[in-house]
Amino acid sequence: MQIVVISNASLGESARYGIGELAKTLGEHGVDIKESETLGDGQDKKIILIGNVRWPLLEQLKSQNGFNVPSKRESYIIAKVDGFSDDSICIIGRDDVGVEYGCFDLIEQIEALSQAEDIFHQLATRSESPDLSVRGLYTFLHNSDLEKEWLYSDELWDSYFSMLARNRYNEFTLVFGHQTAYLVPMYPYFFKIGEYPDVYVEGIRECDQRKNLMMLQYISNLAEKMGIKFFMGIWQSKPLERIRKQSKYI
Repeated sequence: MQIVVISNASLGESARYGIGELAKTLGEHGVDIKESETLGDGQDKKIILIGNVRWPLLEQLKSQNGFNVPSKRESYIIAKVDGFSDDSICIIGRDDVGVEYGCFDLIEQIEALSQAEDIFHQLATRSESPDLSVRGLYTFLHNSDLEKEWLYSDELWDSYFSMLARNRYNEFTLVFGHQTAYLVPMYPYFFKIGEYPDVYVEGIRECDQRKNLMMLQYISNLAEKMGIKFFMGIWQSKPLERIRKQSKYI
């Protein structure tokens, strides 16, 4: 069986990630997938239409099927639609993350079926909006020896952010210097500070700084790709022990 997945060209990375995960799931269930941005490629075939509210095709979907996407960020609808082929499903998101979540919803429905093609007959229509606008987690960095095995692992971050996205988390904060002198101040761990040559970390070489910066960039870019806002939490810029010694109130 072949399913044609038709999406609008202007979708961003998080939406594309969701579409990729949907295509992978269908492929794992023995479905031949064809991806397209042209409606004509789906003529007389089973099709899944995926887009956001800026997609011109949405106006046609609304007029023919009488539905609207909820106004909240990250909202989406999933429904069977008429007017394109005998078997047509649409996923329309309020934004790119809404598209991503709609794809995840359809994936979960497919995984609950014995045959992927049954989704066209057993689809649960959805119109979903988040109850909580912020759904986030924190990770605190405290010890180089304990963290070096996973902190620099692309595979771990891929798996971890995939899990967060699938569970609809939309924020992640990596916290530096929480009640520890480790990574305080954090800046010389990542790059040279030309204006302050006396600010450096003993034992940290330029190659270590590049490695640390590449890790940080990889994590932040990967989070954005999966629809997760990345934040750096800087707890302190001066070691806590020094602050305690300088203050009569601590």
